Amino acid sequence: MCREKKGGWILLVLLLISTMLLLAPAITLAGVGGSDVPTVVGPVQVGGTYNWSFTITNTSTIPNDVHNIQVQTVNNIFFTTTCGTPDPSGICPLAQQEAANTITVTPLTGVGQAGTACAGINFTVAPTATPNEYVFTPASPVILGPSNPGGNPAKCQVNFTVTLNANPVHDSSASLGLQTSQLARVVVMTDVITNENGSAAGTSTVTVLLRPDIVTAPNPTAGPVGTVLNDCATLSGGYAPTGTIEFKLYGPTDSTCSQAPIFSKTEPVSGNGNYCTTAGYTTLAAGTYHWIATYSGDSNNISVSSLCANEAVVIGKKKPKIVTVPNPSVGPVGTVLNDSATLSEGNNPTGTITFNLYGVMDPGCHQAPIFTNTVPVNGNGTYTTSAGYTTTLAGTYNWIACYSGDANNEAVCDACGNESVVIIGLTIYTTPEPSSGPIGTVLNDCATLTGGIGVLSGTITFNLYGVSDPTCGGAPIFTNIVPVIGTGTYCTTAGYTTATDGVYHWVATYSGDANNPSVSSQCSDEAVVIGRPPPPCLGECPYIGIVGNDIAFNPFYFSPKHEQFLYDQLAFSVPVCSGVFPPVTPQTRVGGAGCEQFRSNRPIDQPEVCDASGTKNKFGDYSYAGEPNAVVRKQNAGYFEWFVRLPVKPSGEINLVFQCGVLKPNAFAFEDFDSILVCAAETGERIGTGFCTRNDVRPNANPIVNTALPKITAMAYPGPYSVGFTPFHLTAYKNPGSYALSKATAADSMVNSQSLNVLDGSTNARILLKSCMDKPIVAKIPVTGQLNALGEVENDLEAGDIIYVRMDIPGNNTVDVYCNSQSLKISGIGEGVF
Repeated sequence: MCREKKGGWILLVLLLISTMLLLAPAITLAGVGGSDVPTVVGPVQVGGTYNWSFTITNTSTIPNDVHNIQVQTVNNIFFTTTCGTPDPSGICPLAQQEAANTITVTPLTGVGQAGTACAGINFTVAPTATPNEYVFTPASPVILGPSNPGGNPAKCQVNFTVTLNANPVHDSSASLGLQTSQLARVVVMTDVITNENGSAAGTSTVTVLLRPDIVTAPNPTAGPVGTVLNDCATLSGGYAPTGTIEFKLYGPTDSTCSQAPIFSKTEPVSGNGNYCTTAGYTTLAAGTYHWIATYSGDSNNISVSSLCANEAVVIGKKKPKIVTVPNPSVGPVGTVLNDSATLSEGNNPTGTITFNLYGVMDPGCHQAPIFTNTVPVNGNGTYTTSAGYTTTLAGTYNWIACYSGDANNEAVCDACGNESVVIIGLTIYTTPEPSSGPIGTVLNDCATLTGGIGVLSGTITFNLYGVSDPTCGGAPIFTNIVPVIGTGTYCTTAGYTTATDGVYHWVATYSGDANNPSVSSQCSDEAVVIGRPPPPCLGECPYIGIVGNDIAFNPFYFSPKHEQFLYDQLAFSVPVCSGVFPPVTPQTRVGGAGCEQFRSNRPIDQPEVCDASGTKNKFGDYSYAGEPNAVVRKQNAGYFEWFVRLPVKPSGEINLVFQCGVLKPNAFAFEDFDSILVCAAETGERIGTGFCTRNDVRPNANPIVNTALPKITAMAYPGPYSVGFTPFHLTAYKNPGSYALSKATAADSMVNSQSLNVLDGSTNARILLKSCMDKPIVAKIPVTGQLNALGEVENDLEAGDIIYVRMDIPGNNTVDVYCNSQSLKISGIGEGVF
């Protein structure tokens, strides 16, 4: 029992001794022991490579001091390159460990120092799972000589190389600067005689010169010439850094920052943080500038710099402004034109300004200029043409001034149209006195001359043309010549007494002189209406107008009750034909030049399908009561046009009444005059696939193809008794809709609305026709000065004015549409005088 206890105590003592050996390097217990001391070279810094070593020494005591000690080969020799505060055991605590690969053994080899116990022995080095810890494995056993007498035979020095890749973050010493520790340990050392084991461990500390991070940001990164450049640098990761940061700026010609800087500024450093230049550099040239910020370093931190390519600043050319003023902006022919341009916001601009003048035939400035003048530029300021251009033609000229630009300033031009110059030529304006009257009225004329070069001389010849010469192509019936001295108004000195009613025309001709050409008014400029005008409309004046004399209505198209509304136009001095409008075209089917007309792009070769009593004598030979028709068939585009004169002055709204034959496709070819009874249709109707059938549609579906409906255009043209106006479109009331005008003031524009729509042939001006039934469109009575939705100016209408109506049949038409010259009636709705 005592022997067992004794053996147990012996075992306990041995374990305690082993533990103490691990905890206390170079202390020997139970005789076997050693030390493992790192030897490092410092200070060190990031990026540096250093030769380090550790030395394992046999420090065994009596009785083991005379024995050799073997260092175990596998997983036995360890070295930690960097650690914060070390553990005495030679292991780096978890909280003090640095990031992996902070200091690496490079390459992964070691070698024994000559003269020591491991001389020439190669060691293979491998990282362990603990960051920055390496295991050294010798190629052959390492035997340390006895500690007595000791010396090099009792030592093994292992040499290797390390590289500092990153700054450590744990400080292992209270000394100034950042200190990092190295740990060396041997797990098992064995007495080759007694087989007793021991261990060894040791530490060292080296000062790390930290490599701070420097991150820079130029302010600004871009701008025009003249921009002030500054730079900022953020210093981080240093150990209480002091010193300075020097900011250097390199010019556009030094993209590699290899030449002397064009600007530098040094700022003091006190700790990690953000530092900026306190004074900037004003750029003088365009191009790419580069900043470099360099931290000086101090006793604890190494110097660092940003890279040339990290801080590029692009400075572009300055964009000047150019403002131009023509001199003069208006004048007569012969005026000398000059131009001036004020250049501003340039950066000491040089170069030239070119003044280009474009002629009256080039309003868009697209052709070659008719005059060019170039002047030099020296700084911002106002520059003027050094020579001008003498105008020879009337009209509008345009200047464009262009600055050429230079190394630091962009080119810039004024725009065409900003500098218009109006040159007034010789013009003649005429006014007949009077413009109308009864037979016996004395006619005179006046002409006003404006513009021209110099003091006008010569004569004005006033020629009057009679009622039988509406184009002024024959000899005048009266001539009066007056002398001219300068610009102004000149009138006939004797007049002409009218003896015949009708329309007379004046033409005034200036003879010209040495400096000015001859000019004349136009025949159509001065119409004078003499004779009995149409009777005025007193109270309600309903009427019906149709192509041809109204009294010549075909009775088939109206009942006896309409007779009271028919006018013999000629009896009331309202001509069926007057002048040259409308002209005859290949599509004219009824009427002639200047006469009421019916036109179509289809021939009139079809019978009146609405006459159910008509008969077919033989193929192509029919008897019927109506007028010959033109037809636009299914899936064909076509049109019908009517020109109708108003038989009286309208006193109310204008009613456009259409009555055309509408049949299902090819119905008349099979059913003759019975087709109106069995195959009548309406425009846009969905036609079935069988003969004379309608396509069935689902409930609540539209049985009409809206896009197949005809479109209506209606316009008013001046007649022989009108004061003359520009033709305009009529505006119709919508159905359904209210009859309230959208605008009450004549000067305001009407708008297409739920109540009104201009009859302009658009999709909103469509009409649905039912076969052989009247379909009216009620047009608002025009009012002088009112603007329609197209911006056209309306005018009061007079007897003899022409109403033009066009019906366009679209290409997706679903039926056959028959119309003739009397398919349109224009009827008045009497609502009192206006």
